Formats: sequence, C-alpha cells, structure tokens
Amino acid sequence: MRVAMATTAVLASLALAIFVGQAAAHSWVGCTDYRGSVNYYEEDKCFAYPRQWHSRAPYAIDPKGYQIGIDTGFNYQPPDDPNGAACQAARGSGNYQTAYPKAVYEVGGTYCLAWPMKNHGAATCTNQYIPDTTLKIFMSGVNPTKDPTSQQFKDGRTVETFFGKHENGKIDCVGFQRSPKFCDNTDRALGTGCFKVAEDLSPGEYTFQWYWIFNPGAPYVTCFDATVVAKGSGSSNGVGGLTGVPVSNMNGDQDLCKNAWDSAATNAPADDADDLPDKPADDDDAGDGDGGDGGDGGGGGGGGDDEGAPPDTPVTPTAPVEGNTVQFTKAPASLPSVTVGPIEPVEVAYSAKGDDGAQMVVVVDVLAYGEDGEVSWYGKSSKRVNANTNGKLDLSVDALSKPLSKPATGMFVPYLKAWIVRAEDYDKEPAKAYAYELDLAIRHLKISDPDAADADTEADAEADADADAGTGAGAADAGGVTGGNSAGRAVQSAAMLVSCVLALVALLF
Repeated sequence: MRVAMATTAVLASLALAIFVGQAAAHSWVGCTDYRGSVNYYEEDKCFAYPRQWHSRAPYAIDPKGYQIGIDTGFNYQPPDDPNGAACQAARGSGNYQTAYPKAVYEVGGTYCLAWPMKNHGAATCTNQYIPDTTLKIFMSGVNPTKDPTSQQFKDGRTVETFFGKHENGKIDCVGFQRSPKFCDNTDRALGTGCFKVAEDLSPGEYTFQWYWIFNPGAPYVTCFDATVVAKGSGSSNGVGGLTGVPVSNMNGDQDLCKNAWDSAATNAPADDADDLPDKPADDDDAGDGDGGDGGDGGGGGGGGDDEGAPPDTPVTPTAPVEGNTVQFTKAPASLPSVTVGPIEPVEVAYSAKGDDGAQMVVVVDVLAYGEDGEVSWYGKSSKRVNANTNGKLDLSVDALSKPLSKPATGMFVPYLKAWIVRAEDYDKEPAKAYAYELDLAIRHLKISDPDAADADTEADAEADADADAGTGAGAADAGGVTGGNSAGRAVQSAAMLVSCVLALVALLF
C-alpha cells in the first residue's frame, strides 16, 4: 500500500508539474543599476532605469518596494518575427528623464538589475515545480543607429551574468528566481541579478536586452540603454553591486539564497535556450465597438458597447495571484490579407478585483506594429464587469475602423491586446485609458491570402496557442480549467493519468 501511495504521489506531482509548466507568466526589469538591499527593493538605490519607465510614474513608494511590481502593461513579448521589434519601446530621445536616467557603466564593472517576481518562484508558498527556462542579457554593438532585431540580439554578444541556472523541480533561488523574500509577497517581491561589463568593450553607447523565458517559446524582454565609459574615468557613478545578506523564506532554510549565490559565478546559464522556439501563440475571438487612437506601446480604445457583468464562475489560478488578470482562451490564428471585420471568435478569461460595488472594463484592441515600432489602432471590443468576479467574455470585434492590410513593404505585425482597467479610469478618457491598465495579454496574428485563411484547422490554432503564453492567471468554468493557453488541457490529461493510477492501485491493493 505504501508503494501505491508513493506512486500516486509521484504521479500527482507530475500532474502538477505539467499544469504549472503551462502557466502564463510576465515580468520586466524595473531598475538597470540597482545598488540596494537584496531582500526588499529600495527605490532610492536605483541609479538607472529601462526605456520609458517614467511612463509608469508617479507611484507611491511602498516601505518594502512593492511598487516595482505594479501592473501597468510594462511587460513586453516581442512579435512572432525574428526581424520584428525587439524592445518594449522604440529607440528615441524621449525614453529617459532626469528622474529616470539611462545607465552609465564602467568597462569591467559589475552592475545589477531588479525585477518583480510576479508569482513565478519555486517555493513552499507556491510549489517546487514553478519553471524558469532561461534568463540572459544580450547587447548591441557600439553606437547603434537603430535597435537590433530579436534575431540580431541573439546572434550578437551575450553578456556575462551571475544569475545562476534554475533547476526545474527544485527550490534553489537562482536564475530568475533570485528572490529571498518571495513568500512575503509572491506577486511583487524583489528579484535581482548582476552582470559584468566586459573588459574589452569599447566606450560608447549600447543597447541591452534582458531576455527571460518562463514557458518555452514565450520570451519576455526589457530593453535599456547605457553609456559605457573607460574604467576609473570618473564619468559614472562608479561600480555597482547589491547590499545586505539574503535571508530566504522560500523553503525554511534562511541561508538557501546565500549559499546558492556563492556558487552562481560558476553556475552560468546554459546555452541551450538559444535553440528554443520564440513563437508566441494565437487564439480565437474579439469584440464590438469603435474607438480612439492607439497609444505608445499599444493602447487604444474609446467607444464600444459595454455590457453588464457575466455570471460569476470560479477561478483556479495557475499560481497565487493578486489583483486583476486577463488571458485569451480563443482567438483566430490568421486573418485574410485585407480584413475589415469581423474578427472572431475572441474569448477572454478574466479575474476582476476591486472595491465592492466597483466596476472594471475588459478591452480587446486590434493593433499592429509598423516601422520604427509605431503602433496603429484598428478597432476594439469592450465589456464591463463587476469587481470581485471572474469568468469568460465574448469580445469578438464586429468591424474595424479601417482595413487591416499588410503594406507592400516594411514591417507589419498585427496583434490582439486584451487588457483590464478600472471603470473610473476608463471613463475619464477611453482612448488613453491603456495608461491605467492593470494587466494585459497579447495574441499575434498571421496575415494570409484570402483563399488560404480557411486552411488553419482548429488543431493548428491549438498548437499555436500552446506555444504562446499570455499574462495573468488561469480561469475555470463549468467545462474545466483553462490557464496559460493549454494549461486546462494539460491538467485534464494529468488528472486522467492520476485517475488511471488510482484505479490500478485499487485493483492491485
């Protein structure tokens, strides 16, 4: 009987691993020269920031630095195009401000980054199967005149880091999961990691890309710029570094992170991540209404028929979550070469949190990246929901404000963006409400020939969806669990597997 119980426990653990491995994820870098505590984020110890960080300000400073993890839509997944826009904001003069400057690094110096954990840490307060596929930093050549593409970043120079390589299935406090106080606040806890500016680097301007993969095929990136100066030139704030001793609460061993970090310099991330596909997923369904202009980074909105809240259905999160979340559960895999609408089916799972009696608005925008990272808006659908509810919404888009068509030349990457915002913020100015979004999810679309549009089978769409990861938590309805695209199917399969084992155990014992 003990053997049977052990077998069942192993299979249940495998089921959980399958489930968590398909969970959605998102994060970003919030400081590009962090010199503060390794346990809690200290805003005044941040000497440099990523592009457009000032767009999130002003924000209240939390005593434990949890403002770094507030969802404002800063997370970014590059499009499904090796030559597509590789950064969350286009190159330009408005990316930094006096209060939020770009970095200045000395040749040979060590500098540290800070990011929010967003529930993605293996610990006893979550479980040991939270994955972390890879974490790297890429960089451009000296004095670039334009941003590298995603492929050019990968083909270029990889920065030497001291992150360590996380071992899936283990609580180890390395890689992305370098967060000693993760269990204090799994959503907004501080993660940090350091890197070295190479000794042979020529002084000049550089662009860096923080590149993190949670689920294979679904990278999240943050770009930041730096002026690299000669060692000891006096032109920088000196060499960076973290302060304090990590005191871990991830698994009951307060020295877990300290011991792991001591060996991180010889535990560099493996190179196999470069061979992973970077394919985001596609889904099915959209909404109604017409609206305003798209904003920097892909906002958009205005107009639309907002409907009342749907029936309340239970949510089964893929990991402990706080706040508001959205994710696609259906969306088209491709569109005809010239699309005027409708775009359907589009279905979004949501979880809305807020004051009793408050309302939220869930929006789907139809957008496209163009040359130089410019974002164009084509249409939208939106619905209102009551706070403290969750479920699924049909947000199919009936008609577009202008044809969605690929130009003869130049980059063109259409996509759907789902986001959730407080109704009070949305109603102030719907066309710019994206600035207040609390969570978002992206689905890239393929443009096909009209005759070939019907060739995408449902199986193809599901396969594409499996390769993608949106943001936010999973959601469940009467039909079963859905989370991180294929998590629902994975959990159902795992549950069937465990059920079979239990049945076998009953027969044998």
